[in-house]
Amino acid sequence: MKLSSRVQPVRLSIGLFLLAASLPAAESPFLYGIHDHEPEPSEYLNHIKAGTGSGGWVTATVAVGANTNDAGGVDFTSLERVGHTVICRINHGYFPNGTIPLPAKYDDFAARCANFVAHSPGCHLWIIGNELNIAGEWPFNPATERMDYVSPSNYATCFRKVYNAIKAVRPNDKVLPQAPAPFSGPFREQKLPLGEKNYHSDANPLNCVQHLNQMLSAITNSGPLDGIALHIYSRGYARADVMSTEKFTSGGGAGLHKSFLVYHDWIELGIPPALYSLPLYVTECNGYYFWRGGGRDDVSKHYEPGWVQAVYEEINRHNQSASATGQPIFRCVNLYRWCAGCDGWNIDGSPFKAQILTDLDEAMAKKYAWPTNHAKPAR
Repeated sequence: MKLSSRVQPVRLSIGLFLLAASLPAAESPFLYGIHDHEPEPSEYLNHIKAGTGSGGWVTATVAVGANTNDAGGVDFTSLERVGHTVICRINHGYFPNGTIPLPAKYDDFAARCANFVAHSPGCHLWIIGNELNIAGEWPFNPATERMDYVSPSNYATCFRKVYNAIKAVRPNDKVLPQAPAPFSGPFREQKLPLGEKNYHSDANPLNCVQHLNQMLSAITNSGPLDGIALHIYSRGYARADVMSTEKFTSGGGAGLHKSFLVYHDWIELGIPPALYSLPLYVTECNGYYFWRGGGRDDVSKHYEPGWVQAVYEEINRHNQSASATGQPIFRCVNLYRWCAGCDGWNIDGSPFKAQILTDLDEAMAKKYAWPTNHAKPAR
């Protein structure tokens, strides 16, 4: 029986609605973003909305485990609805459970990630794991009583399983590999304290750019990826720290930049040129010590006016050059982090929050957007 003329448009409209629901929203055209989705960083995002007239970027981080019967997710639509682009980092767990699990659980973790994505509306970019060149992100193995080293090839195996599982439920979403920690590695076996217990780890034989390069090469040997997540830290919060050309002179990282220009090392030494057409997403960006002062390095130093502007100026300068030369282009720089009480790098609750927001406003007055044209990589 043929459908009546009254039924056909209804069925067509339903089909178009379902198609639209399955397609990801456009990514924010501007570079400005923040780390943390919970509690929602409304104050920070309101500045971005007011300054650009558009949405910003948000790095979310969740721990999902490897229970294949768990179909829980997170609803990100309150952020997407007002124009923000969410990048969700999916972790198996946090220290000492490993940001990805032990190899025997890779298949279960992949299935759980797919379940989580399928039940998490409002997000279409996913990062699998985090900073797997530092021992605190490796999984504890009860059989060895150690934090087992996760090699780039082991991670690539896990990533491919998760990538394929997510694509099966959300074929149009982007799935990105973990971002290594700048400046980390190589290092010997370590002792990592948690409460009254010490966890012992394997050694890491690679510096940070070797880790990134070997990981990306291993991933592309088994299939595609959709973009590259990076973390960029500066040695401090002065404008001069953003432009510092100082390099390590000894150890496994000799010759690599010590501050913000580590991003040059990521691109020139870490990312294979065959992947230069992929977009870059900076999902963490901060100084090596706390915004309020204290933490690593010189505990007397703290945030200084102008650092936020310098960061966005430098990334925009790179993007303008890269669009002509074929180097990869950054789509966002998400400052780490908003959440008060999550760790020491909180902006909310910092005595310098007002200055940071003022500097953000000044940086947004430039309306730095990522280029949409991209030349072929120069030979």
